Amino acid sequence: MRGDGSTPLRGGHCMKVILHIGLSKTGTTALQTSFFNARRSLLQQGVCYPDGGQGRENHRYLCPLFMAVADLPPTMARRYHADPEAARTDAEAMWAGIRRTVEAADPALLVLSSEYFFRSPTKTDYAAFRRRLEELSQDIEVVMYVREPASRFASRMQQGAKRGRPIRSIDGDQLRRELPLVEQGFGRKVDVHLFERAALVDGDIVSDFVSRYVAPVVGPVILRSSDANESISAEAATLLIDADHGPEVRAARDAMGFLRFRDAVQRADAEVPGRKAARLRPEVAQAVRRASTDALWLRDRYGVTFSDLDYGLIDGVAPDYDTARMRAAELLVVDPDRLSAMKAAVGSGARRKGAQGFARRIMWLFGSAGQPVRAAAGRRS
Repeated sequence: MRGDGSTPLRGGHCMKVILHIGLSKTGTTALQTSFFNARRSLLQQGVCYPDGGQGRENHRYLCPLFMAVADLPPTMARRYHADPEAARTDAEAMWAGIRRTVEAADPALLVLSSEYFFRSPTKTDYAAFRRRLEELSQDIEVVMYVREPASRFASRMQQGAKRGRPIRSIDGDQLRRELPLVEQGFGRKVDVHLFERAALVDGDIVSDFVSRYVAPVVGPVILRSSDANESISAEAATLLIDADHGPEVRAARDAMGFLRFRDAVQRADAEVPGRKAARLRPEVAQAVRRASTDALWLRDRYGVTFSDLDYGLIDGVAPDYDTARMRAAELLVVDPDRLSAMKAAVGSGARRKGAQGFARRIMWLFGSAGQPVRAAAGRRS
């Protein structure tokens, strides 16, 4: 293989590259985890889904090949802030590994996936990424799934809550601004598909992606769909985002730290009856939809129509409130009784953990015989 995409591979065909760029909250984690878990068997079937290295299931650590460090996702930007050159070095090493795998395995299909590939880069950035991919193949297809605006906003709120991040503001025309840059950089139209259960093959993102992009190249492939990145309820999101839940919850959060507190909230979310998918308050959902001129543009350019969206509502008017400064309880439909039950469960869990920790410290200090450890050690010497 010459590496320029012109040398025929399996059965006289050149390798095809599928670049999946999101969007976030359209089943990306489930798709990536399913492909990652099956990567060895997929390679035997002619599909290369590379190990993402530090990114594991996804390929975000390729981003420094075509993005400046300041434009990287926050976790990556913090990692490489003091040493920008290391970002490029790591990305080059990952790319070299992908090239070696492709040259050794000679696959019919290479799949790369990260929602961070669609993160405000410029047309020049995308052209640079395209040139890298063309080292392996000229046959490149860029794929994106999109979700109804209010549903996606609620899902992004949940994700932010689980990561301890503030509520995002509404951006109704991101796709209309940025997708044309992708198309200009890659010199072709992006494949855009609807992320709705009724529109997906078998109602599943993994089955849909395999049916559209894998099976036509290598034949039938069965992948087990992953349940990664489980959603949380409105009550859980409220506990994680809002600070005004009383002294017991505040004490639990302070004592546990955010990660352990989040785990406790998610346990309570699973245990307390009445759990439902988080949804926006009706007036908030309407404001999000009204601002989403992206939906009109997607319909007109790509033929993508959201089944639950009243397109007559859309006028591009931004909400007259700042979602980034509002409490989650002002944005989501919250069951107050269930929220109270979850607060009690989290508080009692924190007390239990505290008591167990105290008991462990006592056992450590006094040993199993009930004598101070230090004194017993002194007698042994």
